[in-house]
Amino acid sequence: MEINKYTRKIIQIIILTNIPLVISIFISNKAWVSYSYILGSVASAGNFIWHSYVVLNALSMNENATKLRVVKGFYLRYVVFVLYAFIIAFVFKNQIDIIWFGFGLLSAQISIYLDTIWNIIKKYLRIE
Repeated sequence: MEINKYTRKIIQIIILTNIPLVISIFISNKAWVSYSYILGSVASAGNFIWHSYVVLNALSMNENATKLRVVKGFYLRYVVFVLYAFIIAFVFKNQIDIIWFGFGLLSAQISIYLDTIWNIIKKYLRIE
């Protein structure tokens, strides 16, 4: 499975945003906030990688096959994504912080926004 440069960059940002939470597990008395975000971000990263893989493979086909593959990939990814969320919520029902788990599920989107904002700042300040 080949991952393009942009996907690697977003996964790198997700990993970097998890570092303070991993450290806080050892020094905080609310470690489940960190666990919740990390569990969500793992799902988000997996979902983002899967999405990029589906799109990359679908682009090499004809138009009808591409549409079918992308739609099937979309629904399959979100079924797996929702099942993962329900399994985590069920297994850790009294221990997980659902708000931070939700933020973790959005970590790929947050990373995309951070990357876009950083690129705008670099362009404005002419940093390379």
